[in-house]
Amino acid sequence: VVTSWFASILAFHNATARYLLALGRDRALPHRLSLVHPRWQSPWVASLTHSVFTLVVVLVFALIGADPYLDLYVLGSAPAVVAIPTMQFLAAVAIIAYFARNRRGASALRVIVAPAIAAIALIGITVLVISQLDVFTAKGPVINGVLVGVVAIAVLVGILRALYLRATRREVYQGLGNSNPDS
Repeated sequence: VVTSWFASILAFHNATARYLLALGRDRALPHRLSLVHPRWQSPWVASLTHSVFTLVVVLVFALIGADPYLDLYVLGSAPAVVAIPTMQFLAAVAIIAYFARNRRGASALRVIVAPAIAAIALIGITVLVISQLDVFTAKGPVINGVLVGVVAIAVLVGILRALYLRATRREVYQGLGNSNPDS
């Protein structure tokens, strides 16, 4: 169990560092986050940034006497438990919307039917996850509502940031996700 827990935290850290690197490379976040180590080509600045942030959060939880597993780990990962199927649902809807404008020769099965089935399944999963969040967190409706609210706020902030970039820094907005990993 401990090995699996450590592996999941390490995977989350690596994924976060890579996202920070990509967003820095695309200039949606400070460009310094995109620096890679000259020898190992690892995202060392993004990794260090995430590590410092994590250390601060862990110290705050320790100072207030919170339980490291039930309060820090479970409550810290609960928003991801909600966010992942939510983002996958939104991605399925985005596929339909994107290809509705220009199918580009793709079959309806690939760009409408399959994503629609996925969207229906994922919204069902999301509703089920939210309605049963207390099973995962062992907390009441107020805390679970806050955790779901964190996801909603994060989505809203992301949308607002994208709209801001589109209006004020169009080249950054248009380059999101399109940068060359070797640059």
